[in-house]
Amino acid sequence: MIHSDVEPISPVYASELAGGEQATRASGAGDGGDSSGAEGELVEAPETEEVQQQASMPSPTLPSHSERMEHRITHLPYRSWCEECVEAFGRERSHHATLLEKRTFPLVSIDYMFLSPKGLILKGRESLWEDPPEDSTRVLAGICSATKVVFAFAVPQKGADAEGYAVKNLVENVLWLGHSRVAVRSDNEPAMIELVSTAVNLLKLNGLDVTVEGSIEYDPQSNGAAESAVRLIKGQVRALQVGFENDIKSHIPVGHPVISWLVRHAAMVRTMRVVGADGKTGWQRARGAACKLKLVHFGEVARYKCRSQENGIGHSGFSWGIGIWLGVDLRTGQHILFHPAQGGIRHARTLMRMPDVQKFDRDRVAAISSTPWSIHTAANPDGVFVEKAVKEDTTADIAKVRKIYIRQADLDAFGYTPGCKKCQSILGRGKGETSAPHSDACRTRITAEISKTSEGEARLARINERADRFIAERIQEADQHAPQGGTAGNAEHVVPLPEFLPFDPVEVAARASSSSADIATSSSPPPVDQLSLIHI
Repeated sequence: MIHSDVEPISPVYASELAGGEQATRASGAGDGGDSSGAEGELVEAPETEEVQQQASMPSPTLPSHSERMEHRITHLPYRSWCEECVEAFGRERSHHATLLEKRTFPLVSIDYMFLSPKGLILKGRESLWEDPPEDSTRVLAGICSATKVVFAFAVPQKGADAEGYAVKNLVENVLWLGHSRVAVRSDNEPAMIELVSTAVNLLKLNGLDVTVEGSIEYDPQSNGAAESAVRLIKGQVRALQVGFENDIKSHIPVGHPVISWLVRHAAMVRTMRVVGADGKTGWQRARGAACKLKLVHFGEVARYKCRSQENGIGHSGFSWGIGIWLGVDLRTGQHILFHPAQGGIRHARTLMRMPDVQKFDRDRVAAISSTPWSIHTAANPDGVFVEKAVKEDTTADIAKVRKIYIRQADLDAFGYTPGCKKCQSILGRGKGETSAPHSDACRTRITAEISKTSEGEARLARINERADRFIAERIQEADQHAPQGGTAGNAEHVVPLPEFLPFDPVEVAARASSSSADIATSSSPPPVDQLSLIHI
């Protein structure tokens, strides 16, 4: 309630001062001011607005030419200015790793993936097939839970192949991790179970304590670590393949042998270069030191130096040759190259890079005819098991050859042999009542009687010819499966090589437009000396 003798406070008249001072107040007679001068326009003071920080999309900064060329060797780490990286990884969001339940020993998860002309094929709930399409490349991929090492290699078939290539590579990759005890997890497909069982036996013979774990068949969620490895390798393969195709200006069919080398190289560069939350790569966790191997572009034409014991190129005395670079051997660290004129696959410790205009040759790449399993030498089965104390009889193989078949007419003509169980059974119970064979004494006697006639001699000659042919076939079979030493590099892809499809003019123009713009705006010129020597 306002008393009558008290005058109400008049409104505040704001006037903006140049110095930013507060507005003066104008009041009535009670304030001692002039009521006539207090009249004016009423202005409300502006309120301060709070806004959220703008989250704008970053614009990539174009690097120099040398930085782009260095990045395109492995396409690691991901860069938004790289077309190949965007094509391979840009469509997927990054997933942060979650803490898994602590294990007392590492887990190695493995699974199959298949590369087809339409992209990656995974086993889904709707497609319960055992074999992939004919035009796809079969790949076995895996990851270690402790070291985060990923590995992948193309295989000729699902399961354990007759030459033992898939088993050998799986065993070598697990042993390379350096663990004394591991668990191996896979799905419960018959082909995978067969492969894992054989590999586990070999790992145990190498002194490794192995535990086998299974997962729900055709359920990717039950083997999530393997599925994660498959997707990582798939992206890396795609990035390297797109970049390689841009280099040779042609599409590479997935059935070509060069893809089998690209798969193992893609997994290896992730192990060598990807850094985890602990600041270490998979290579550092497994080997205890950083990887110091120097890489070049996959499929790059490079000079290589022959090893001293090889006596030069083709025993000519020349120490340097030219081949296609296909990666690095994980065990020895040597460079792997394909040189068709010098036995196919070659290994070298020293490389010399070519000038940029000579680094890629589509015809050389298309001529690659060797796969990792075509140069694989089958292991001797007897070397896997402990030798018996008693030496086997050398005549045991001859006993497997089909002996002379004694007919009833022979017995009627030459009589029955005393002491022969077969002859006694025929005399007592009739023919066909026992499966016991004729004794050696009986066969020797009947054979001697048959040889006394001309018809009998011709019959024995046919039997001997059949036995000789059987033995020759077994020897030839053994030679094909035996290790071939240094000539393994001559093995080639038995299937006709698929043809490379060159880019059409429209595609060449589209790809060149983006790359030429990058080169034009780059401030750093290409290096002057194009030849660089790489040692390992």
